[in-house]
Amino acid sequence: MDVYKRFKCNKCVNIAFLSTHRDHRGKGLATTVLKAALAFAKELGPTPLYVHGEGSALVSQKIFENLEFEIIHRFKNEEYEVDGEVLFKNTGDVKDLICYVKEMQIKN
Repeated sequence: MDVYKRFKCNKCVNIAFLSTHRDHRGKGLATTVLKAALAFAKELGPTPLYVHGEGSALVSQKIFENLEFEIIHRFKNEEYEVDGEVLFKNTGDVKDLICYVKEMQIKN
């Protein structure tokens, strides 16, 4: 997913992984980290600036969506094939990899 090309932008912050160690889940840490990344992105200016991330776990997806990220693409694990073979099998609750983007409006 080429966010730069799709949104005709020259600045994009990428959230590569949004995960919390199992001993610390349910405390809002991932949400806090993502909010801090958004605050950092606002300091980069000027607009338009985009923040891009991927969520595969249901909790990650919920965090992106609660922070009003837009879904720009969905990869279904059961349909992702390499050389005719499904690459991701037996993934439990992880059914999709969802690509998200959020446009940051920064006042100069």
